[in-house]
Amino acid sequence: MKKRKFMIGSAIMLVVLLVAGGTLAWFTASTEPVVNEFTAGTLKMNLVDSYCIATNVNPGDCYDKIIFVENEGTKRMFVRVKLTPEFTNMPNGDLSLVDFPILNGWVLHTDGYYYYPFELAPGADTPNLIKQVCFDGPGMGNEYQGVEFTLTVESEAIQVTNGAALAEWGIDPLTLTP
Repeated sequence: MKKRKFMIGSAIMLVVLLVAGGTLAWFTASTEPVVNEFTAGTLKMNLVDSYCIATNVNPGDCYDKIIFVENEGTKRMFVRVKLTPEFTNMPNGDLSLVDFPILNGWVLHTDGYYYYPFELAPGADTPNLIKQVCFDGPGMGNEYQGVEFTLTVESEAIQVTNGAALAEWGIDPLTLTP
């Protein structure tokens, strides 16, 4: 009899466990996966550096040289440009004898870069940085014959948002006064 009660009790307990386990399955649910896509914008610039090849340069000559930056990406950007003048085969040449006036809208910072102190919107251009390179007439003597002058132009852009310019360049271009 004890054995029979034990078997009945065990059977009842098994039925209760099966019903409880089945009940849990009845209260579960699932969904289809939800895919979240995030597409990054693009930061793409084009440095426009238009000039004529100058050979047989004379003291006093001026040559057109247009430099500006185009925003070809989808994000707003800050822009900076660095100009490095040098006489390539006359290391001690007087660089003050070559003039390339910086135009309005650009600010020279202590790091040697010229900053465009505004946001450059997608599809927009900066104003020209320079428009001419001129060689001093009276100051360039015979020692400058056959000397080569180069003006190397480097440009950089960075996103406007999230303090990127301050973090990477150490300057917020919007704080510069043109």
